[in-house]
Amino acid sequence: MRVSKVFAVVVALVLLVGCAPKDITYELMAFTNRAAISGQFFLASGSFGEEDYFLAYIREPNGSIRLQRVNARYARIYEFDNPVSQPTATRIDKSWAMYYYWRFDIPAGSIRPVFNLQRDWTE
Repeated sequence: MRVSKVFAVVVALVLLVGCAPKDITYELMAFTNRAAISGQFFLASGSFGEEDYFLAYIREPNGSIRLQRVNARYARIYEFDNPVSQPTATRIDKSWAMYYYWRFDIPAGSIRPVFNLQRDWTE
């Protein structure tokens, strides 16, 4: 009886690990605007009701581009200094803990506490 319980636990773990979803990394696409003088930005933020969200355009593996909305509670933003690096969004799957979150890797200096259209876009 004890051996069958151990066997059942081992089989369950193997199936769980084998079926676990993988983290998926997407290329972030820059928002643009015909009135833009220069520069790019990759994340927009806003709120709906009492929830805060980030919005980003991501390139799907099949090449299509779609708008992704992410609840700010499930997002982490990291800045990088390498000008060659491509901004990315990664869906980190923690299915074993029954949750996931998004990691956004964006260029250093992209986050500004106050955005002033006149000052920030004409410098």
